[in-house]
Amino acid sequence: MSSTTTRSNVELVETLYDAFADGDMERMMAGWATDIEWVAVAGGPYGGTYTGPQAVAEGVIQPLAEDWREFGLVEKAFLDAGDTVVVTGTVDATAADSGETIEASFAHVLTVEDGRVTRFVEYADSHLLRQAL
Repeated sequence: MSSTTTRSNVELVETLYDAFADGDMERMMAGWATDIEWVAVAGGPYGGTYTGPQAVAEGVIQPLAEDWREFGLVEKAFLDAGDTVVVTGTVDATAADSGETIEASFAHVLTVEDGRVTRFVEYADSHLLRQAL
């Protein structure tokens, strides 16, 4: 794989994280494959595997918006591994009901094919997330 192709994978993922930060779910979802497989951390409040943008929106994105007054991702690094991009950082969030604020580390592993994310795997401190809710 050429460095131009892998660099564009990192750039694509960076734009999707920017869209999430801006609250632009339409722009974010435009970067997903129609059959995206989204694996949310087991034991977390949204744990499970979701297939397709609609399932991800209903199983992860909408509940995030309902459960958290604030939910931000502070990305520390975008690591280039060819067709795979690893994103590390922290979740800074405030639960809607309890008002509890958390800061939890995360790693996301995204697979990119033909300019779209085909797979997203989340690793995070599910205990902290659940505890805050």
